[in-house]
Amino acid sequence: MPLIRELDIARTIYRHAVVLNLRRLRDHPNLYFSIKMSARSIGYHKWTDIFSKALQRTPSFGKRLILEITEGSTIRLPVIVIPFMREL
Repeated sequence: MPLIRELDIARTIYRHAVVLNLRRLRDHPNLYFSIKMSARSIGYHKWTDIFSKALQRTPSFGKRLILEITEGSTIRLPVIVIPFMREL
């Protein structure tokens, strides 16, 4: 992944991984899903739309979804992170 992290294909792979894991949450109510995110991911609407739609469909996901935002990106881009945290 380090080789493709800066390419659009990485975003596509990450999105698909999130979708697959959200399906697992839906199918297995005892599971939790933890994901490490960056401000760059948060600023990408296709990424955040996945979480927003999943939480609208299944509000109980909020109790089983752990979003870890990297400290460095939070410090560099608080203008992106703060609204995301307020909304979600």
